[in-house]
Order: sequence, then C-alpha cells, then structure tokens
Amino acid sequence: MKHTQFILGFVVGGLVFGGGAVFAANYVNASPSDNVIKVDGKIVTPQAYLIEGHNYVQLKDLAELVDFGLVWDGRNSTVNIDTTVHYTPQTGDPNGSTGFVQVPQTGELFIPDVGDSIVASDGSGYEIKDMSQYNREAFLTGPMASLPEPSCDWKQFPKVDKPAVTAERKKSAGADYLYITNYHEMRRMQYTLYNAICANPATWENGGLKRSAKGSPLVKIQFGIPADASSVQSFWPWYGDRLTDAFKKHPTGTYYLDVKDVYKDGAFLRTEYKFVII
Repeated sequence: MKHTQFILGFVVGGLVFGGGAVFAANYVNASPSDNVIKVDGKIVTPQAYLIEGHNYVQLKDLAELVDFGLVWDGRNSTVNIDTTVHYTPQTGDPNGSTGFVQVPQTGELFIPDVGDSIVASDGSGYEIKDMSQYNREAFLTGPMASLPEPSCDWKQFPKVDKPAVTAERKKSAGADYLYITNYHEMRRMQYTLYNAICANPATWENGGLKRSAKGSPLVKIQFGIPADASSVQSFWPWYGDRLTDAFKKHPTGTYYLDVKDVYKDGAFLRTEYKFVII
C-alpha cells in the first residue's frame, strides 16, 4: 500500500468520536490504516481506519495530538471543541443520560441540572446532586433580576478582558468542593459599577468619563482577584449596595471582581461575590 503523509490539522479524511469505529458492514469496508500520520513533523500512531481511500481517526485522539479542548455533552448530544484550552482526558461515563457538561465561556447564565457531570479543571467529572438551594440562598428573596441596563454611554468605558472561566475542584475537611467561575454575575458587578461611575461627579462629568492628566479613566475594572491582594471583600447573596457603597467611599482606583458558584459534595451552596480595590 502506498504510504502518504498526513499533517493533522490540515488534512484528515474523517473524524470519529467514541470508543472505536462502528460502520454498517453492508455499506463500507473499513480496515486499519497503515498510512503515515505526522504532527509537526513527528510520526504519531493514533488508531486510524482506511475507508474508501480516506483516513478516519477518533476526534479525542486528534484533540490529544494537536492539544485542544474537547468535551462530549451527553445531555445535548453535542461535541464541544475549544481551541483556547489544552486537551484534558474526560473521565467517567460519557454516555450517561445527562452526561458531561462544560462550563460556557461566553458569559450566559449557566444553571446545571441534577445528574450533570461538570468537567473540572483536573479533567474529572463532578456530579451535580442537589440544586434545591439555587435562587433560595439565605436572605435571597427570589430569582435574580436581569442584568443592569445602561444609565449612560457605556461605550466610553475601556474594554474589560474576559475572565478565565474555570471549574476548580478541591477537597477540604473530607468534603468535595467545586468552584465554578460565574462570568454572568461578574458582568452584573461590572454593569452595576458602570452605572455608579456615571452617577458620581468624581468620575463622570459633562456626559463623559473623568480622566487623569495622562488621559486614563480615574476608575478601572478588571476580572479576577490578584493572588497577592489583601482586604478582599466577600458577600452573598447579591447585594448591589455592598459594591456601590464601597465605590462611593473609593471612587478611584482599580476594581477587581470575581464571582464563584460554590458546590459541596455535589450540592449547590451559594454564589459568592468578591471584589478588591487597589
């Protein structure tokens, strides 16, 4: 058989996701492929099949070889590919009734279902067992309102870089915790600050942002708390006044914002809001 070099990422005859290749015997003839496959000039040996002159490999093998994120969402029968993250093997049973779920990176509201297996940063699946306290946290009077609307021209604010959306699994005192970045609620904090800036004469005048002599806004917003930050303020559930009251006292500086959904032994505990002013 003639050997042909295939550079993965450029030419692949077909992709199969799953534990092996399954074909209808009456329609195609599949045989192991002995074609040479290279990644960046290095020969690799994934499980490959030759079907009607085309090379087929499993998508998970390709993800591992080329190094991109890949998650099978059994609940929605969807293959999720994320080229911005590294490949992490998916553990557990991907064929469950709900299956693996990857936390969205785009800031939409994310509410997992009981039975979902959240893909944690270490590659493990964290099973959601109890969502009864969602929107029923202590002192929370009802479901969260929609995100704030602009009370001024938000286009004047500098761009805020997207946060690193993660699902960090940690063990503590015999309990199994999961901390999921809540990008949606980070936007709530961001927009609340935007409107507070617009309403404060120390930071907004004549229909625009007040700036320093160097042209920089007097207040900046960033996502994520610096590792060496001190005096971090934390609260839950959502109290907008906690943020706006702090802003009234410190209307200048950089505000670092972070929000995590906290789970313990599979049960939702709370959505925790944090900020620090530097």
